[in-house]
Amino acid sequence: MGLLSHLWETGGKDTEATAWRIPLLATDGATYKASRRRTMILPVSTWPEAARKFASAYPPGRVLDERYAAAGEQMLAALTQWGVAYPGLIVEIERDEIPERGLKPIAAEPEQVTGAILHEATLSQIALLEPELVNFCRQTRERARALFGLVVCYVASADSSWRATTKLAVKTKEGEKTVTLTPSLWLSDLRSKPWIFEADRATKPDRHRRRAQSERLHGRPRLQRDQAAAMGHCIS
Repeated sequence: MGLLSHLWETGGKDTEATAWRIPLLATDGATYKASRRRTMILPVSTWPEAARKFASAYPPGRVLDERYAAAGEQMLAALTQWGVAYPGLIVEIERDEIPERGLKPIAAEPEQVTGAILHEATLSQIALLEPELVNFCRQTRERARALFGLVVCYVASADSSWRATTKLAVKTKEGEKTVTLTPSLWLSDLRSKPWIFEADRATKPDRHRRRAQSERLHGRPRLQRDQAAAMGHCIS
């Protein structure tokens, strides 16, 4: 902690390259070096209160130890300014391209994005959702419930992207065209990726797992009622 504080006090953001080489302590008790593919999450105590109870949706090895929070606001600011940690749980993510699979769940008219690719887009995302949270939460029912709770009790009220639409240009074999999309990458991932726990996942063919995932998100009345009840309780 002392070395990180010294770097920030003496060089600020200019010491970023050195800061990236310093191992960080995570909540699982291990130390890790951050990288562009291993950006960390700030300590749970710094999260919005509505999100904290769902911290189990995050791999402990990706969440910083509480000692960083105890070191004060300057330490947290340094970690985010260096890019070592995300500034929050909801972030703006730049994607070089998003293919048809990622566009259909957020397209106003899914048939309009068949074979389409969206290039150089910036969309709202839950930090580490894909692939880290998706892969982590699909392993147990409790983790999947925690992710669901995080979305309906915090993300859905803190981020309005899932309730908006915007017109963006996509490229197809026939050329470029404009389509209407919901600018929420997390909504796309939750609708298209297998994050829901299934006890018999190992024995199900891929096509059956995908169908079950789709039914759980879109077609089962019980889940829809649960979602509506949760949204009504948490977004008010």
